[in-house]
Amino acid sequence: MPNKSATVLILRFAYRHIQTEGKLQNIIDALEEIDSPRVCLSLTEPALDGTMLAGSVVSERLGRVKKAIAELRRNKITVDLVLPGMWSSRTADNTYKRYLKSLYSNAAEIAVRTIWVDDAAVIDNRRFTRRGILASFNSIRRAACTGNPLVRLGLIAAMPEQYAWSGVTATEIAEVLAGHHKPLLAQIQPYREDYQRTEILTAANTIASCLALNRTGTESEMSGAIEHRWASPFHKSAESDQMQMNLNILFGLNGMMVNCFDQAGTAPGSENVYVEMYKNRRRFLNKLARLMPKSHPSAGIRVIIPDCHHTTGRPTCTKPIEKDWPIMLWRMGLPIDVVTTTSIKPDDSTNPLYILTGDTPRQLTRRQLNHIFKNGVMLDGSAAETIQKMGLPGLIGIKVGKAIRNVQSEIISDQCFAAPYFGHNIILAGTLQSDDYRFLKPVHANTRVITTLKRKNQIPNTNGAVLFDNTEHNHRCAILPYSFGESVPPPLLCIERQRHFRDVFAWLLRRRLDCFVENTPDLVPFYIPDHKRKRIILALLNVGFDWAIDSRIRLGQPPFPVKSVRQLDEQGRFVNHADLQIHNCRDYRYIQLTSDTAVPPMQMTVLVLDS
Repeated sequence: MPNKSATVLILRFAYRHIQTEGKLQNIIDALEEIDSPRVCLSLTEPALDGTMLAGSVVSERLGRVKKAIAELRRNKITVDLVLPGMWSSRTADNTYKRYLKSLYSNAAEIAVRTIWVDDAAVIDNRRFTRRGILASFNSIRRAACTGNPLVRLGLIAAMPEQYAWSGVTATEIAEVLAGHHKPLLAQIQPYREDYQRTEILTAANTIASCLALNRTGTESEMSGAIEHRWASPFHKSAESDQMQMNLNILFGLNGMMVNCFDQAGTAPGSENVYVEMYKNRRRFLNKLARLMPKSHPSAGIRVIIPDCHHTTGRPTCTKPIEKDWPIMLWRMGLPIDVVTTTSIKPDDSTNPLYILTGDTPRQLTRRQLNHIFKNGVMLDGSAAETIQKMGLPGLIGIKVGKAIRNVQSEIISDQCFAAPYFGHNIILAGTLQSDDYRFLKPVHANTRVITTLKRKNQIPNTNGAVLFDNTEHNHRCAILPYSFGESVPPPLLCIERQRHFRDVFAWLLRRRLDCFVENTPDLVPFYIPDHKRKRIILALLNVGFDWAIDSRIRLGQPPFPVKSVRQLDEQGRFVNHADLQIHNCRDYRYIQLTSDTAVPPMQMTVLVLDS
């Protein structure tokens, strides 16, 4: 599995790619070209249904796979198998389960290193209980161990929210499959089409959420599963594939499982775009991997998500995992981290800013809540309502009332925040549902209304966002009058709102933000300090359609003096630019990008700040 000094690319091929000797030789040539000693052979493309499992098709496939593995081993290539998961069929009935166990028992007799259970196709398992899900995967493990007690089982997982409904996590399933081995977990990264470039951040959020949920007692060997469907209406560009590879490294997942399916069903050889791309960028990826700190690298505003391990035996995740806040903050030019409720330590001295949403406060202890509010926290309307129902209205200083209808816009009404844009109307009509808005009534003297909601045919305006400075307990919080629905409302991504959010965050923190992009929409920063080596990795991902030219990245007080700023180019070499340096302007610092360091669309600039 991956180490910290180099990347590992595991190419995954479908059964159709080994059907003939010529196709198999193409695979061997491709692996030799990128110097990869490991490959995955998948029996799940096309998907296996109950009829195929019951017939002779599977026996024929396993026989061909056995011959292909023997040939690959003669070329010193280790082979993993990929078999269908419990939910690959639309009807996971007892007959399907019985055939599936027979498949794993027979496949384990083929001497392979690892068998991956492909569960990435799971859509909705709400009709299954947590106990039933874990029992089903345990039956797969027992069937495989019957065929070969030494075989290792890993999980190719769906997005984290696919499991949240049943109160189970991909990590738990991987632990069940592992038995006495160390769990193997490959996290699928959903990004299939290029027409919506910002969707690459969904892949980033999936990795971040999975890492947060993986912080349990048992650490897993984790890889990133980059999905390439063998047929789709709109194929991804080479740039988007590069960005997914980069994201794996930035989040510490140096192992990458890449689907190499194609429309024609031929085995991609040395001319394959993914093979060629990795070969050309291997030096850059390995260099970036060596630069990353060994500990969890993410830094920035902490978005809290529920932890399905919070209680034993009873699921606590009843809603999909929060994904809108991380994407919105990234697009605003703010670095973020995703954490679970159980990972919040009251004695944490890093003093981060937190985002709290929905029913998540119910998983927090009073000590954790005090810690969060002392550091500074922004809550959406539903989180404030949850705290009120918990009998703790003193934490927020307001009373959350009924839903508000006919909201037209939000007005920046306090000159202390986003002063140049005082009085600006942010149009919200048609972007949120009526039930997403809540009436906020201040009940404490230290509350302050900083925005107002303009409603149709209603005068005067209604209270909007509220700040509460609880000087008695040294707590600060900001409460929004709404909660997000299915996606981030585009009006909240305007320049005026970005400035307003940054000013509020600085007030909550009682200091300047560590990092943010000042003047470029959709230039996403990843701010990764390495305190041991006194180095900061600053990666800038441009998910917009325009070049990021003359962008300014503001920095707060770095944890150590920065003496040099270098760029890591695509050849894995450090490049020095005369204008690439830390500039001082009154009481803040910044890095100014120029025409030499501008970030093209769907590209990433990696800056290394050394002491």
